[in-house]
Amino acid sequence: MVACNTASAVALDDLATLHRLPVVGVIEPGARRALEVTRNGRVGVIGTEGTIRSRAYERALQAGNPAVEVCAAACPLFVPLAEEGWAEHPIARLAAAEYLVPLLREGSTLWCSAVPTILCSSVPCRRSPAPGDADRFCEETAKTVAARLAVLGLTRGNPPPGPPRYFVTDVAERFERVGGAFLGAPLAGVTTVSLD
Repeated sequence: MVACNTASAVALDDLATLHRLPVVGVIEPGARRALEVTRNGRVGVIGTEGTIRSRAYERALQAGNPAVEVCAAACPLFVPLAEEGWAEHPIARLAAAEYLVPLLREGSTLWCSAVPTILCSSVPCRRSPAPGDADRFCEETAKTVAARLAVLGLTRGNPPPGPPRYFVTDVAERFERVGGAFLGAPLAGVTTVSLD
């Protein structure tokens, strides 16, 4: 699974070609879910500059519903703000206001494809989200992966024994802080590795 919107937008087809394993990105499941919940046929997409420039969400949304209106905006500051743990900092609120005011004026359902922890925990967000929306949106890509694994007979009944382990190529402490905030629990077992 490619759990990054930008990587899904720009490299998913190449990854699928290079590997014999099935490759699932986050864009198609996310777009499918956004189309299910939009009440007015309009979807706002926010993301990194690479995600927005690729127009991958627009293509996926319009493949699902050619009549959908898509309004997209790059929000490049969201990534560094999330990585610093500043999701609730006044600077994050100022950046969000600057980026999102045009989309909110359009009355769009906002599909948050950038850094989920800043605005909407990887879910489409509306001015008044319905109860349970967050859980349904967060599960959309996982459901797609589970369905593909089931078709291939690769599902597994029980999780592996022991706690999860994480391998990172950057600063382990930052991953522990950001990952722990995202998952709502402290992370342990983070190991820094070299790609050399």
